[in-house]
Amino acid sequence: MTRRFNLLPHRELKRQWSLRVLGRQVFLATVTGAVLALLGSLAIDHSSAYLSAYNQVLNTALVERALPYSRAQKLLAERAALIEKKAILERVDARRTTSVLIMNDVIRARPEGLFLTRFEENGDQFRLEGQADTAASIARFFEQMNETSNVKGLVLEEVQLLTLSSGTLYGFSMHGKVHLFDAAPAAGADLRP
Repeated sequence: MTRRFNLLPHRELKRQWSLRVLGRQVFLATVTGAVLALLGSLAIDHSSAYLSAYNQVLNTALVERALPYSRAQKLLAERAALIEKKAILERVDARRTTSVLIMNDVIRARPEGLFLTRFEENGDQFRLEGQADTAASIARFFEQMNETSNVKGLVLEEVQLLTLSSGTLYGFSMHGKVHLFDAAPAAGADLRP
């Protein structure tokens, strides 16, 4: 085996120089790749930490806002319930007041010689029965009751002649509707100020 000698050292020098340049380039590429990978990892970590902190602040703000919002929803529900109760009480109060006003109108409209034997009220309907000594008294009572603001749709059902041992009387019956004065809004209506 014979050994080969390179008689031209510049080729060897060039070869070594090329290997050194290649080694430097590989080293620089590796270091640059590692630095870029490290910077990318740091950027991802920073972005992830920023997004995590942002989500945490957002969740905290949502929790802080959710408490007043849920409280506000409860208060709105309580307000709606109170408004509904108020409307019911106003209707009952108007109903009670209207009943008193109807009785007052009956007393004021009753002419001399007319007697009531029955007064019924059921919801917005009412019925009157009575006796009078003359048919004119019944007509006068009917006209005066029609003129009141608390009664609407008054109908004279019947007038009949009653013969009693003490004399002759006219029996009558009439019905009508009670005019309710409440202007309460319907349930569920939007009553926001």
